[in-house]
Amino acid sequence: MNSGRKPSALAASSLRTDAIAPLRWLLIVATSYLVVFSRPLHDAHPVAGLYVAAYLATGLFWEPIRARFHRPEHLIGAVILFDVLAVTVGLLLANETSGTFFGLYFLVILISVLGQRLSFVLLAALAAGVLHVGLLSALVEPHRLSLAQYSMRVPFLFAVGLSVGHIAEQIRAAQREAFEARERERLRGEFVSSVIHDLKSPLGVVQVMLELLSDRASGPLNAKQAKLVGLMQGSLDRVLALSLNFLDASRIEAGQFEIHPAAADLPSLVDGAVARARSTAEHNQIELEFRGGRGLPLVEVDGAQIERAVSNLIDNAIKYTPAPGRIAVSVDRTAADFVISVSDTGRGIADDEVGNVFRKYQRGRQVEGVVGSGLGLFIVKAVAEAHDGSVDLSSDLGKGTTVSLHIPASRACAAASCAPA
Repeated sequence: MNSGRKPSALAASSLRTDAIAPLRWLLIVATSYLVVFSRPLHDAHPVAGLYVAAYLATGLFWEPIRARFHRPEHLIGAVILFDVLAVTVGLLLANETSGTFFGLYFLVILISVLGQRLSFVLLAALAAGVLHVGLLSALVEPHRLSLAQYSMRVPFLFAVGLSVGHIAEQIRAAQREAFEARERERLRGEFVSSVIHDLKSPLGVVQVMLELLSDRASGPLNAKQAKLVGLMQGSLDRVLALSLNFLDASRIEAGQFEIHPAAADLPSLVDGAVARARSTAEHNQIELEFRGGRGLPLVEVDGAQIERAVSNLIDNAIKYTPAPGRIAVSVDRTAADFVISVSDTGRGIADDEVGNVFRKYQRGRQVEGVVGSGLGLFIVKAVAEAHDGSVDLSSDLGKGTTVSLHIPASRACAAASCAPA
């Protein structure tokens, strides 16, 4: 799993920025030649040599410069701005700001930025250069024309058109890719939401029927039947949790994830999540124990989201803990926060993966043979942050993992009128 951007997108970005270096060299050489040979060497501007050396250095040290930009669109924009300024300074040093040439230079830049096809930009730049030199030849006496001075103008304008035009084309391509990616993500989110909403109704009916069976409302169950009903309930709870995880993941990415805080008893919320996971834990030969803090005050939290976050943590612990195993769930209070911890004796997570497991669809290397969506910890982190809290993870590879969800102590409900929702 990667961190944010897909491999294909990274490869495309790398290809776009790789093409900039040779195009910049073309522009650097053309501009330097124009600065050096625009007039006799003994009449050259005092800083012309320093300018050429500095501009050449930007080509020689291209890779370190490129490495400082983490987003290709920022690099491309900076290159266009810098090179336009650099070439403009070069024309000033070459005393090419008079007459039509300076205007042609900016005309070529304008065409390069606005032109939708690179071939059109190159033809326009070439035509502008040829027209300029042709008019000079017709209007100026031949002996007054310096071959060294004017012969470079056509390839110079061509180099400007090629370099700026190509980079502008890459910016437009990046913008199209970004728009298409956002559109694909929007359509995917709408599809996921639609499917989940369609699934919730029939799954809800199955859930009610299983609850009636487990409550003996339709008659007594023998031990084997009760165990099967418990396993069915556990499986159904995981399906519902997975569906809600997909739905909330889309909301989180869209910036639409919201919580609805109300006074709640934190140990009771956690105990509910533990109770629902108990049959699954027993089936997997895992001892599941819960230690709830006594005398804790009510807290202002979204009870449903906290319960789901704890369920995600327990579900992860069950999946990655081989039998016979043990999972310990606890609720404690420190001076700074309330802490919900889930510890297991499972496979553990490598140190170099701990920082990545809270990312969307991220799963560690110790997942062989375990089916999962990679959304559980991503949702847990979002729930914690929505409550102004945090989540941390400590793990010992091959020995187990502890994940702790922290809720600020400031959410404690101290008012006498505060009552559970």
